[in-house]
Amino acid sequence: RKRGEQRTPQQKLIATWNSVLSSAEPTAFFVGYFRHTGNYILRTSATSSVRDVMEILVKHIPSYFFAVFDYDQFLRINNEVCKAFEANPLFMTDRKPTRGLVMDLDPNGNVPVALPNNAKFEIGPFAAPRIRSAWKKDLLCADRQILDRTRREGGWGGLATYFRSECGGSWTARSMSTIEGLLNKVEHHEARGV
Repeated sequence: RKRGEQRTPQQKLIATWNSVLSSAEPTAFFVGYFRHTGNYILRTSATSSVRDVMEILVKHIPSYFFAVFDYDQFLRINNEVCKAFEANPLFMTDRKPTRGLVMDLDPNGNVPVALPNNAKFEIGPFAAPRIRSAWKKDLLCADRQILDRTRREGGWGGLATYFRSECGGSWTARSMSTIEGLLNKVEHHEARGV
């Protein structure tokens, strides 16, 4: 959405997408979301590959871009990522590190390269096809207690832009709290049989 535009409520957006996807083969439909930054749960036919799902989304919802991952594979990767994040690097005292992932939207993407660190991002050692760990380093206020809201540096979108400028292609990035929240939502849906 453009700056200043009203955000479409997530339930309405999902209902619109599901209406469009109702004729898709193989079947695909959105069953949930987490927060308001584009994190969705998509249920598909058991035989659908990530490439199949990407083709459906590009065909039926062309004005949006999605990074699609198989749940079981992503859950395994998330467990490995969490172990890798146990070893925190040292950071400058005027910045707060936040764990996250940068992800390639291309379902055929390779293991992302380890780009050079800079003042805003620390690229982590963990990598898997289409995924690389990273820390976003937000500036703190002079008292070093809270984030400095007057000196924002692009957030997770800035990390995705950094990878796009250096590697080409299309990328997205999310904090680990968002990723873990989405995975918890999936578990909740599974428990209810949705």
